Amino acid sequence: MTLYLLWEKSSWMKLNFSQRKGLLKIENLIQSDSLREVSHKKIWNLIYDGILRSVIDPMNTDSIYRALRQETHFFYMKENPGYLLQSIWTDVFHETTDLVPRTWEAYLSQIREYFFGLEYNQVYDFIEFLLDHIDKNDSERLSDIMNLIFTEENIPYRIINNVITDIQSNEELAEIQTAARTPFATVNIHIETAIRFLYGDHKNYRNSIK
Repeated sequence: MTLYLLWEKSSWMKLNFSQRKGLLKIENLIQSDSLREVSHKKIWNLIYDGILRSVIDPMNTDSIYRALRQETHFFYMKENPGYLLQSIWTDVFHETTDLVPRTWEAYLSQIREYFFGLEYNQVYDFIEFLLDHIDKNDSERLSDIMNLIFTEENIPYRIINNVITDIQSNEELAEIQTAARTPFATVNIHIETAIRFLYGDHKNYRNSIK
């Protein structure tokens, strides 16, 4: 899977002419327990461009070969993140597999409708779910870009090892990310477990330092 967006970190916090001259209000409200519409849309754009845009649907393609293989559902195309798509249907939507939409276009429409109906905390739940169900390298790249969005939108959370935490310091975030991305799997698992104990839904401070 390939992320389609290239983000220039240096341009994210730059003010435009109207903002520098005070002609436009700069929104400084910290979004700790809410999510503005524009932030909601930016997060969706990253999810779509980074994951969903690449899905191939043999029922809707210019390829004659794939069009003739109409028994192949987009869930089962090897090019697609099939595990993620199936997990959204069964574990997020809680639907039965016999009712899966026939085309990707119809399914994508349902995912989009679901996403924009979420409360702010449910958006973060969904982000964590997505990160847990895609390739590790992709989840790391997606997390890095999502953290840039959080910074720009004054969202006081950061993603570490697929967990959305209260950490805001870039220095602290960088140190923890470095510690959790070593060549040693056992070390990474230990750090990830500690992060989940410390910042997960059911905090366990004692176990986080073992």
